Amino acid sequence: MDPNVIKANLFLKVLLPHLETLMELDPQLKRMVRGWNNVIQFEVLNGGPAAHLEFQGGNLKVRQGAHSSPTVLFTFDSVKDIVDMMDGVTKPMPKKGLLHLIILLKFMKLTAAMEKTLKPSAADLEDPVRLKRTVTLLLNTAVFGMREIAEYDPGVEPTVHHLADGCAQFAVLPDGPFAYVEVKDQTLFPNKGKAASPSVELEVKDLKIAYGMLSGELDTMAAIGRGDIVLRGFIPLFGDLSYIMGRIAQYLG
Repeated sequence: MDPNVIKANLFLKVLLPHLETLMELDPQLKRMVRGWNNVIQFEVLNGGPAAHLEFQGGNLKVRQGAHSSPTVLFTFDSVKDIVDMMDGVTKPMPKKGLLHLIILLKFMKLTAAMEKTLKPSAADLEDPVRLKRTVTLLLNTAVFGMREIAEYDPGVEPTVHHLADGCAQFAVLPDGPFAYVEVKDQTLFPNKGKAASPSVELEVKDLKIAYGMLSGELDTMAAIGRGDIVLRGFIPLFGDLSYIMGRIAQYLG
């Protein structure tokens, strides 16, 4: 599988939906697009993947697939062109909607806020509200990114083939974020929130420990030994999912 396909899918199906989550968590961003009724679309031509962002009255829904009449349309000749945009190699201009300058400028502010949340400063990490936003996006990246890795990355194919059915819950105490992934017939189904009957649970003591775990700055095994991270239930399932999760950094690191 072309690594560019995996990276482009992570952009369309994992990173773009972060904007929806971030607007739910940040009232300032929500106010910035108050009154918007617009659609911004990213599309790879000739039957390639697409996703669009629907803004309606200050609310945002990120949907996969093409919209029939987007306000602003970014098209790409190939998935490699999306990857070049992600890496900052190119700065694409919209094929449609170039005259909607205010929309474009505000959208750039939204994406800048997402990037800042995913790559926080030391000061951001000391702010409990900003820290929770960062941990929420990182957890969503991990849980929803696993689906794309499991489907497209040949490096995890042996692990995926022997995945047991079950459900893995990820919880940051005391008040979240929470997310889980269900496994059925070697297919992953990620979700936000709490699962009804998880097979295995990973509980993290607090937001700072969670940030360290998700950013790769923390020795996870040592944290488990200290009791900062608690695992209970069917541990082999979590072990397999952790291996799949670890591949995400190869594409988004």
